[in-house]
Amino acid sequence: MDAKFTFENGFRRLAAQPTVEILTEAEVTHLDATGDTVRAVRYRQGGQERSVRGELIVLGANAIHSPAILLRSGLDHPFTGLGINEQVGYSAEAFIDGIDNFDGGTLTTSLNYMQYDGEFRKTGGGALVYFENRWLYGLRTEYGRWRQLVPLTVAVEDMPKDANRITVDADGMPRVLYASVSEYAQRGVERSFAGLERILAPLPVESLNFVRMHPTESHIQGSLRMGRDPSSSVVDARQIHHRLRNLVVVGSAVFPTCPPANPSLTVAALSLRSADLIA
Repeated sequence: MDAKFTFENGFRRLAAQPTVEILTEAEVTHLDATGDTVRAVRYRQGGQERSVRGELIVLGANAIHSPAILLRSGLDHPFTGLGINEQVGYSAEAFIDGIDNFDGGTLTTSLNYMQYDGEFRKTGGGALVYFENRWLYGLRTEYGRWRQLVPLTVAVEDMPKDANRITVDADGMPRVLYASVSEYAQRGVERSFAGLERILAPLPVESLNFVRMHPTESHIQGSLRMGRDPSSSVVDARQIHHRLRNLVVVGSAVFPTCPPANPSLTVAALSLRSADLIA
């Protein structure tokens, strides 16, 4: 059905325009800049080094490779690569009495926002609770009660830390130096798990079990932060680099904070906003 957005189905008409050229298997390695202007983009394709010039350059190589390209190019604003982060995720599971689950037709049947925002965020991260329509850790073992459980995924807000950052090694390859999640996120994990009992109160819950922390939520962000002050951020409100005034950075790398929600719609909205403001 081709229902999920991809570049191929979402931008097919744009790609067909005679003024558009798409280079595949082309790895951007450097940006060549003079003063406050990026003059050219260098890339590697088919074993050869090439370059292309442009008046406006848009960088959207994700929160690992975008800062790596800038660092490799010697365009090292003090905050380039600093503060990379993602949501802190964990799984829980509730056993329920007499109600079968897994009747829905989607992967996630609902999202609960009861712990998303409030006064509690002064001391610990907000949380988004996913009701999963899949048995991630198996069904129940009791005869006839196999489906009487509710798997939950919880994504918790983290606080960017400068110790978590992107660097490049001697060969120019990106390296992620990740020290730890913040204490703010850890308090959010503890508080959100304690709050699951209230969320599940309408159900006949027999037991609520913490299953495991997730190694990643795969939503890398925050390594080229947006802000008004060039001394503490890399791009401005239009997502233009504070020093390189023809370089626009798009993607979740510009996020100044780490909300619990998935970043894709915010990435799209910010990119459209940036295009409108620059046009």
